[in-house]
Amino acid sequence: MEKSEAYNIGTIVKSQGTTGEMVFLFNVDDSSGYTGLEFVFIEIEERLIPFHIDSIRIKEAYAIVSLEDINTPEQARELVGKNIYLPLTDMLDLKQDQFLSCEIIGFTVVDKEKGEIGRVKQVIDQPEQSLLQISYGKKEILIPLVDEIILNVDKISHQITIQAPEGLIDLYMD
Repeated sequence: MEKSEAYNIGTIVKSQGTTGEMVFLFNVDDSSGYTGLEFVFIEIEERLIPFHIDSIRIKEAYAIVSLEDINTPEQARELVGKNIYLPLTDMLDLKQDQFLSCEIIGFTVVDKEKGEIGRVKQVIDQPEQSLLQISYGKKEILIPLVDEIILNVDKISHQITIQAPEGLIDLYMD
């Protein structure tokens, strides 16, 4: 499968236990839609490799996952840091106020006070929180992707309205 035919659902963040289980961190608010996953594609050396899921236990935004043929902590550790994908044809039906990270790439970001500040270059998914990486001319602005800052995501106009904490955007514009 080509990356253009898939969408990123998260990252493998660590190995778990002694049987090769891993922790998947999903890039959605509600990961309950992934409870029935039977397989995933993992990006290895710029290729998407399919893996059958033996078991999956959802825990909020992450899951404990056992993959077929991954039976040791060493095998699991080799996959830590790798991105996880599903085919576009399997994309979950999301509510209007929900989105996947891959959906908002290229969206215009408008701050309530500063106005238009740029376009989303990528979403940096981290265990602590995700960040919007915004292109502002030749500069880059990083904005936490949290409910307190993101006021609205308009999928029709491809615009994200934010209210950044006082002084945050100024740090990047000086």
